Amino acid sequence: MPAVASAAVAGLGQVFKGDAGKGLKIMLWLYLGFPMIIFGSLLLNAYLFLLVFAAFVILYPVIWVFNIIDAYSTQVHARRRA
Repeated sequence: MPAVASAAVAGLGQVFKGDAGKGLKIMLWLYLGFPMIIFGSLLLNAYLFLLVFAAFVILYPVIWVFNIIDAYSTQVHARRRA
């Protein structure tokens, strides 16, 4: 269940499995932090914006996939301990 929740909304799986601090940090960075950095770079310089936006396009899916993997793997480890 946490992996499915993380696939729908990044960080939600961590919140479901009881690690709310980690989940909220992921949500804040992906939905507020990165967009604020992109907007700030747009205000400063067009070339900086292109560089930051390209990095964001590459990093966003990578972070999301690692988030899903983390939610799934911690769920599997919790089942093995129980």
